[in-house]
Amino acid sequence: MATSFVTTIVLSRYLEAAMTGWFFYIIAWLTFFVLIASLGMDIAVTYTVSSGKFNGSSVFTAIILWIIFCIVVSGIAEWFTDIGVKKISAGTFTLFIAGQLLILFFSAYFFGEKKFILPSFVQVAGNLSFSLYCIFYFENSGRSAQGALHNIFLLYALFVFLQGVYLMCHFIFSHKKELRFQKPNNEQLKLLLSYSGMALLANIIFFLYQRADYWLIRYFGIGDAELGNYIQASRIAQMFQLLPAMIAGALFPILSSLKEKKEFLLLPLMRITLQLNIILLLTLALVGLYLFPFLFGPSFGGMYKSFLYLIPGILSLTVLSLLSAFFASENLVKINLFGAVLAMTILFTGDILLLKRYGISAAPIVNSVSAIASVTVSVIAFKRYFGKGLKNLFVPVKKDYSFVRKLFFYSKDVSGK
Repeated sequence: MATSFVTTIVLSRYLEAAMTGWFFYIIAWLTFFVLIASLGMDIAVTYTVSSGKFNGSSVFTAIILWIIFCIVVSGIAEWFTDIGVKKISAGTFTLFIAGQLLILFFSAYFFGEKKFILPSFVQVAGNLSFSLYCIFYFENSGRSAQGALHNIFLLYALFVFLQGVYLMCHFIFSHKKELRFQKPNNEQLKLLLSYSGMALLANIIFFLYQRADYWLIRYFGIGDAELGNYIQASRIAQMFQLLPAMIAGALFPILSSLKEKKEFLLLPLMRITLQLNIILLLTLALVGLYLFPFLFGPSFGGMYKSFLYLIPGILSLTVLSLLSAFFASENLVKINLFGAVLAMTILFTGDILLLKRYGISAAPIVNSVSAIASVTVSVIAFKRYFGKGLKNLFVPVKKDYSFVRKLFFYSKDVSGK
């Protein structure tokens, strides 16, 4: 979380609002392509590995063959469709997509093995290295923000690719004794695709909910500087989702392997994570008016208002991340899917009706309303599933803190294994 924040600060200081908006606007499109290319199989990989239904060789074979296919398709598409943006070098998009797929699939495998530190460490190292190189580049090249954009994007894609290659190599060396080229059998493929299909649909809809407002803002002709400010506020909001997402990623394989009493593991973590985010958000709400321009530069003076409007949505998504992990472990992805469809419907409808009339101020308000609607669906479903009241879901109790200490230092006692 901290290193992503550092990277955002560095890019914002040197590229300024308009070019930073362009940078993350392109990233949003490419991430959408990666999501489509993954077919939702990353979640299926974690699920099948944690439940012991796949071995390393068959998963590795499926991952490598699929990534090679995606690289070929991406390369052909980039070559023949001339999709270069702002003079970004040919092949950069394919390099980024290949790296993201490697990171996605091999991180999913490590999560399935309950090895959570390595993927996070690789991401931290990659972000810090990229940030340091950007500082060196801008301080010594003397190039303008627009002139440097394609070089910075190529560098970013290269660092993403190297992170993915490192995870793949670590997987190969750590599994070299049992690893071999083994085609998944029909039963395994059926299991993988049947689980990933629903997950992919839910992920696509939820991604569109998180990013569609960028495209709608540009469609309605709102300026690059305003878009850059809103995207930066959204980036800050998304950073508050990193901790819940990491906890959800760690919880998912554990919950998948448990047969009962999953709520005793889920609820304390959800309550404490929500409390932590409330404290951090209130602190940032108090100092953000002055802190944001100081950190990101004077061109980002307009992001504070958007950030304030996004706070209810951030808290809603904090809860939603952990509840989604629970429903996925129960093979109840349809609940996540319904909530995502509802959120996307509200987002599209609200932005289309309000953006043209009220401008950029409408975007964060609509975003928060849609997030609240989505988490409401999950809370109602969870309440019916366990019969727990709202107090059990949101209000922390004293024993939560001792539970977390026990979880981190005596994990075997918590899991019961």
